Amino acid sequence: METSALSEFPIKPSKYQSIFFNSLHLLAAFAVILLKEPIPIQVMLGLLLVLHFSYYRRQYFGNGHHSTLCFSETAGWQIENQEKLASIEILPTTFISPWLIIIHYCYPSSNRTVHSIVCFKDALSRKTFKRLIVQLKIAGLPTRSTKASNNA
Repeated sequence: METSALSEFPIKPSKYQSIFFNSLHLLAAFAVILLKEPIPIQVMLGLLLVLHFSYYRRQYFGNGHHSTLCFSETAGWQIENQEKLASIEILPTTFISPWLIIIHYCYPSSNRTVHSIVCFKDALSRKTFKRLIVQLKIAGLPTRSTKASNNA
């Protein structure tokens, strides 16, 4: 019995992502300060911003959070989150550029809820990042027209 090679893509927290979102939160904090609204509204918005920032930091950078994408010819795409391996379907809305990949996926057995993974180029080694781009282009990205014909 022949088994196909499993390609693994361990996605770690990105420094670029951290800088980008920290800058966005800082910009939002300045916007709240410059608002010409009553002080209680500014305080409430500021608290919401702090809560969102702490949630974001815990979600993406706390507890050793990272995902591993896996691909094999026989099993297709899979994702490993918190030691669980599950099959996924890569969606055609996935975005690929030389410095950023945003993978949209869903679990085939679920209610088709769309999930996403943001992968800046520093979240993987240079070689692995290029391999992921190639693998997504070759095996992972159904075209929108193919998707529409499957639904018809």
